[in-house]
Amino acid sequence: MIIQPVRFPYTVVDSTAASLMPRLAFTLSHGQRSIDFMGLLDTGAAVNVLPYSVGVALGADWGQQRAAIPLTGSLGRVEARALACGPRIRNSRRMAPSTSSSPGYKPRTRQ
Repeated sequence: MIIQPVRFPYTVVDSTAASLMPRLAFTLSHGQRSIDFMGLLDTGAAVNVLPYSVGVALGADWGQQRAAIPLTGSLGRVEARALACGPRIRNSRRMAPSTSSSPGYKPRTRQ
């Protein structure tokens, strides 16, 4: 099976040229909660790391998350836990890139 390549637009996060990154708009679901999120697209990553606040917005009970995930690189000293979420890709052009003052997600409860 041959997989067709997909191109993602690079968007500017702040006023520096170094902030030009491939970002993807998606919805994460966990239990009865969903959030709209704009995240960095890293096609070579084995693990996706999301901020603690995203897990909280999804209603995660961190005391119940027993599986520790070892991280490397700049996140090597950070404690990480596994949380299974249901992702759904959205149209990236419909959501403005987040800035450092905006975490890039909008919580909502599934109807």
